Amino acid sequence: MASKYWIKLYHEILHDPKMGKLPDGVWRRAIEMFLLAGELDDDGQLPPIADMAWTLRLDEGVLRKDLDALVEAEIVIETDGHWVVTNYTKRQSPSSTRPQSAIKAWRTAIFARDDYICQGCGSRGVKLQAHHIVPWYLDHKKRFDLSNGITLCRKCHHLYHLPGWKHRAEGRA
Repeated sequence: MASKYWIKLYHEILHDPKMGKLPDGVWRRAIEMFLLAGELDDDGQLPPIADMAWTLRLDEGVLRKDLDALVEAEIVIETDGHWVVTNYTKRQSPSSTRPQSAIKAWRTAIFARDDYICQGCGSRGVKLQAHHIVPWYLDHKKRFDLSNGITLCRKCHHLYHLPGWKHRAEGRA
């Protein structure tokens, strides 16, 4: 059976409450399960527990304990003696949950409103990025709200995510 070279992992996984509540070791185990499912390439099915334990260089008892924690978090399920990553096929499908035309229109409107000037440093004529002030995953209602966007250059966009950084237009309604 051919394996996939890549699997999709979304940056949203960092902010997913289901994943965020997992202890570090179990979080890592979840990522390993995603990778093993991609390697097997059978709709999220995982190899037998003995094979997974060998591949991950773990004691089967330790792996079973971690799998139980992943079952509790609804990340994997055991059915008919087989372990499966939940919603694996759906997560790996090529369809996007972000409507590209709406994103492009929102980004263009943010740039135009800010006169194509970085609101962090005032630069013009540089590669610009539209930043969601309230992150996309936290408030779906504000995804395309122009008051929830700001134009930043690449450098300022990086800095924006550091604690204590303020942009020039902060406080704008």
